[in-house]
Amino acid sequence: MPSGVFFMVRNIGNIVIIVLLTGLTQIGGIVYLILLIWKRVDKKQWPDFRLPILFFAFYIFSTFAIIPYLSVIFNRKSLPISQATIRPKAFYTVLMNRHYVHEDLYRTMFEIGDQFRSKYPDAKLFYLDAGFPFINGFPLWPHLSHDDGRKIDLAFVYEKDGSIVPNPSATGYGIFVNEATEVCSGRFVYGLSRYLGWHRPFYEGVFNKTATADLIEIMVGHDRVEKIFLEPYLKRNLGISHAKVRFQGCHSVRH
Repeated sequence: MPSGVFFMVRNIGNIVIIVLLTGLTQIGGIVYLILLIWKRVDKKQWPDFRLPILFFAFYIFSTFAIIPYLSVIFNRKSLPISQATIRPKAFYTVLMNRHYVHEDLYRTMFEIGDQFRSKYPDAKLFYLDAGFPFINGFPLWPHLSHDDGRKIDLAFVYEKDGSIVPNPSATGYGIFVNEATEVCSGRFVYGLSRYLGWHRPFYEGVFNKTATADLIEIMVGHDRVEKIFLEPYLKRNLGISHAKVRFQGCHSVRH
């Protein structure tokens, strides 16, 4: 391949990597760009393995040692990683910096979690995608509405042998309580999360209808909670009638 063509292809590849890392993690593209600039300025020849190793090292360091402190400038806080009341359903949420919320939502989550645990002492709130650490208006792909730190996805309540457990999906997404789609049959985006489930084999946990309904009732009773997205048939089956609980529409991924 001619050197000019190779240079162009390599740069296009780097641009694609930066865009993907930025869209998925917000800070990954910045870390990668800094390393590319460093490589270009450095007079020494970098071996092929140096860039990816440095990227992962700097990215991990930034994620856990720098970003949580810088996020407060934007009124964002990172949700707990391991805590009695609130914890992530999947560690990738933390690793990809998708567990940041506005300070108001941070307080709200703990207040709801404490109320829920007062009724179910062994329960935890398992959160999924929330928001990025910086900049209002920067969407958390594929959740276009998660762009201000005030939205969060929560897992339904499951139980096993009488104890509250995480849902059976490795990611927290894609495992539906019921396959009914009612008004959105055939809409690709609506059912897209079914491909992100990676159901764990031999999982025996079952959906806890009563505890899930109680959790939603606690949330709708909180003054700072404005709306909750839930499938219409689940709203009926759980016996919930509050106006805050509504359908997100067929244009959005199923909630």
